[in-house]
Amino acid sequence: MPASLPLPTPRPSATLLLLREHSGRLEVLLQRRAATLTFGDHWVYPGGVVEPRDGDFAREPLAALRRAAVRECLEEAGVRLQAVTDGEGLIGWSRWITPEGRGRRFDTWFFAAALPPGQVVVGDACETTESRWLEPQAAIEAAAGGHMLLMPPTRLTLLDLQISYARHGSLVRLFEVERSRPIVPILPRLSGPAEARISVYPWDPEYDSLPGEGWPLSAPPPEHLRRLPSRLALGAGAATPRSARPRPGRS
Repeated sequence: MPASLPLPTPRPSATLLLLREHSGRLEVLLQRRAATLTFGDHWVYPGGVVEPRDGDFAREPLAALRRAAVRECLEEAGVRLQAVTDGEGLIGWSRWITPEGRGRRFDTWFFAAALPPGQVVVGDACETTESRWLEPQAAIEAAAGGHMLLMPPTRLTLLDLQISYARHGSLVRLFEVERSRPIVPILPRLSGPAEARISVYPWDPEYDSLPGEGWPLSAPPPEHLRRLPSRLALGAGAATPRSARPRPGRS
């Protein structure tokens, strides 16, 4: 992109980690994006950009983001959530910002919620072409084997979910403890040649020395980030780095 042109402004967005326990294991909903859309054929969580009907983003950004996550979950998965605040069951999980150099950029808040009793996922068959409940480890391994396309934030979020569930032992306990997790903006910096590009995250020792737009940490990284890889390889068919593969254990 020519230096004289301004960088695209990331659009406020929200996505939802819809979780359930099945046979004593954690499962998360992943949906395959239609090939004609942004991130086509990638497996993602329900989500999208904040719209005017979600509220006044300028005055109450978090409220609008939560409403957007709830609305997108209904539109794309057919699941109705009443929760619109952390105190009602929807918790903040992470925040990812698309790095510079991308045509479309998003400032996306990830929220987590449990599947309400009695509700069933029904994909919209428009923006998404397939829906699956998967254990985080199964999705990570499918991506490493070239069977699923996952963007780096999706991959790292899956690993984060798996580690958190293994530590807490139940979905109820996960929500109790993780409700207070600090949300750190994650704006990756890209390193290396185009054919071997690496996405580097703010808790990586080399992040601050890399060129380009960034959002360095203002304090030591939270524990949940220290448990994750600090960089991932990009590109079609890029395998999950060994350090990012989950250790055997409950998922």
